[in-house]
Amino acid sequence: MAYICKFIFWFALLSLLTGCSGKQESKYVVDFIPVEDREQNTYKLWGSDGYTFKASFDDVPSPVINGFFSKWENDVCTLCKIQGDGYLPVYSDSSLLVVGVSCDGLIPICRDAMPIEVINDTGNKIFTLDEINGVEVECCYSYSCGRMRVKLKDNTYCYIDKDGRLLFDSFYQWCSDFKGGYAVVSIDDDTYALIDQLGEELFSFYSKYIDDIVFSPEHEKLSTMDRDKRIIIYDFDGHQVGVYPSKVEEVADLLADCFIFENEDYGFGLMSYSGKELIRAKYEELVACGDYFLARHEDDEEEIRLLDISGTVLKTIDGEKIYSFKHEGFDFPNIIKRVDGEFYIVDDLGKVVGQGAMNIDFEEDNVLLLNYVPNLYFPKEKIMDEVMSLCGYGKGLPKGENAFFYKNNAYCHPREVKFIKDTEDKSVYNGKKNATKIVAKGVSYEVSLSTQFDEPIAKNGVLTATAWLTDMFVTVKNITAFTNSAFYDECREKLLSLGCTPWASYDKGHILLSTDKKHLIVFERTPNRWFYIIFLQNTQNNRDYWMNLLSKNNS
Repeated sequence: MAYICKFIFWFALLSLLTGCSGKQESKYVVDFIPVEDREQNTYKLWGSDGYTFKASFDDVPSPVINGFFSKWENDVCTLCKIQGDGYLPVYSDSSLLVVGVSCDGLIPICRDAMPIEVINDTGNKIFTLDEINGVEVECCYSYSCGRMRVKLKDNTYCYIDKDGRLLFDSFYQWCSDFKGGYAVVSIDDDTYALIDQLGEELFSFYSKYIDDIVFSPEHEKLSTMDRDKRIIIYDFDGHQVGVYPSKVEEVADLLADCFIFENEDYGFGLMSYSGKELIRAKYEELVACGDYFLARHEDDEEEIRLLDISGTVLKTIDGEKIYSFKHEGFDFPNIIKRVDGEFYIVDDLGKVVGQGAMNIDFEEDNVLLLNYVPNLYFPKEKIMDEVMSLCGYGKGLPKGENAFFYKNNAYCHPREVKFIKDTEDKSVYNGKKNATKIVAKGVSYEVSLSTQFDEPIAKNGVLTATAWLTDMFVTVKNITAFTNSAFYDECREKLLSLGCTPWASYDKGHILLSTDKKHLIVFERTPNRWFYIIFLQNTQNNRDYWMNLLSKNNS
C-alpha cells in the first residue's frame, strides 16, 4: 500500500517563477526533503539549512511543506506536523492512500475506495468532494490562493472555494492552479485567458499546446507560442513585451528582467525582454541562483559554473547535475549532485550550505510529484451486485443477457445475446469475434462483459447465423491494486456462499463449478489493477486447459 501512496497518484505541482532579483513568493515552503541515508539504510528529512532533521524512517516520507508531511509505517499512512525538533501525528488511517499538499490550512486526502475528502490542519474533515453539479470528481489539486482546481469525469475543470462550493459558475476545458492571485484557463480549443481571483478575464491569447504556456505572477509576465511558432511574452495588461527570434524554441523560466530559454539544439541560455542574448544558449542546464545562475556545460562533466547575468564565470563548483525547485513553486535552495554521487545544498551566492556534501540518495520526483489527489470512490455493494448478476448469481452465465453455450440441441449465436442484438449499428462487429459491453463505470473503476465467438459476429452489418459462443468473461478494473485484490477475494467468497463449488486453486487464479455444475467459473489475476471472471462449459478439455494454464502461472 505504501508504494501506491508514494508513486501512483502524485503528479507535478504548479510553477511559481524566480526572478533575476532572487526574490521568490511561494505558497509552498519546503522545510525538509526526504533522502536515503546510505550508511543506515533508512530515510531522513534534510533541511534547507543543510542539516538533517533528527528523525529516521523505514520508508520514504513526503517532503515537509508548510510544516506538514506524510509518513508510512506498517502500511499505515499518517499526516504529521513538525513541532520543535520532532513531529506530531495529525491524522492516521490504515485506509489512507493519498495526502495532498497542506496550504491555506486545508489538505485534500483520499482513503481507499472512498471519495476525496478535505481536512483541516488538525485532521478534522471539512467536506467530501465526490461530485460537482451532478458530475463525478476525477481528481483535485491542492489549495492555492484559497482556491482548489478540480477535474471532473467529463474532462472539464473548475475551481472551488474553501467550503467546496463552485467558483465563478464556470467550467473549463483546462485550467491551471492559481498563482499569486492569477490563473490561466482554456476558453476554446486553442484560446486561453488570464483570470484574476474573481474569475474575471484580463486578456486572452493563442496557444496550440498547454505546455507552451509559462507565466510568472511575481513579475506579471506570461509567455506562449503564436501560430507562426514564435515565442511571445505578454504583461498582465495583455501588451506584448516582446516577440522573439526562431532561436528561442521554448521558455524555461520567466525572471524579473530576463528569461531562460531553450534553443532547437536543446541548449539553454538567457535573454533580456528586449531580445538581447545575455548568455549564449550553450548549456545543458541553466537555473537561477539568486542574482546569479548555475550552469552545466557538456565540456565540464564534473563542474558546475556560477555565472553572472552577462555569462561571466565567477567560479566553478563540484557537480554533475543541478536540482532546482523554486521555478516549480517550491521555496527550497538549489541542490548539486557530485560525480561521486554525494549531494549538497548551495545558497543564492553559490556557497555550500550546512554540512556540505553528504553520502545520501535523493530522488527529485519525491519533491516534484506531490499535488495530484485522485478520487478513489468504489461503490462496492453496487458493483458486487453487478458482478454477481453477470455471474448469474452462481449459475455462471450473465443474468438478463440470454446467453448460453448449448441447450435444446443448439449453440448460442450472436442474435441470441441481448446486448449484441440491441446494438443499433451491427457493423461495429464486422469481422470481429468478440463483443464487449460496459456494465458499470466510474472514475476509479470499470466493469465490463465480453463474449467470444468462433467466427466473426457480423458481416456487412448483418449478424452471422453460424457463429457460436465459446466463452464469456467479466473484467473488473480498479484504480488501486489494493482495492482490486480485496474485491477479487470478496467476489470469489460471494460465489462460494451462493453455492458454487471450488475445483482448483492457485496463486494466480481459482476454478469454481457453478451451482448447477454445468459451467466453470474461472478467476484469473493479472499483474495490473484488474482481474477476470471467465465462464465456460464444464468439459474435460476446459478443465484441463485452465488447470494447466493456472498451474504454469503459479510456478
